[in-house]
Amino acid sequence: MKNSDNATALEKFAERLHDPLQFRILVTVVILAIGYFAVYSPLDDRITNTMRDLAKAKEYQRLTQDVSDLRAEVARVRNRLPKNTDTNEWVQYILDGIRGLPVKMVSLDSADPKKVGPFEAVALQLELNGEYHGLESFLSWVETNERLFRIESISVTSKRSDGVLEMKLSLLGLQG
Repeated sequence: MKNSDNATALEKFAERLHDPLQFRILVTVVILAIGYFAVYSPLDDRITNTMRDLAKAKEYQRLTQDVSDLRAEVARVRNRLPKNTDTNEWVQYILDGIRGLPVKMVSLDSADPKKVGPFEAVALQLELNGEYHGLESFLSWVETNERLFRIESISVTSKRSDGVLEMKLSLLGLQG
């Protein structure tokens, strides 16, 4: 009885295919199923893997560019980091810089070198007297000289009425 039911159902299905509209629908569904399972599904995995590889490659390219930029930045700064210098040499360098400026050095003290990131830095405390333009010239020299300085702290006070200012500052000089 089952065979006859299957045969009857198959005959009914075949009979329905004589209708052109239903035959077209069946052919369209079969073609879409073949396209999905035989073409799209395998290609979808390849597309996904390719997109993932592309994202990794773009990230690698970005990191490579970052490393290249950092190397260029280090090359620009490398000559501003003196090697094998001690605190006395830094003090002499500061004194040479002050000599050409219209300021008077009241005191210059040095402290033990500090660790600043991967670098050692000489710590210096200065006290200078002078007019505004002279002190500004000194700060400009600190910013633009051939070595790298960082101003840790600065204070400027006016203790006299003749326009002379007193500037106290702490400097860090980066060593190579």
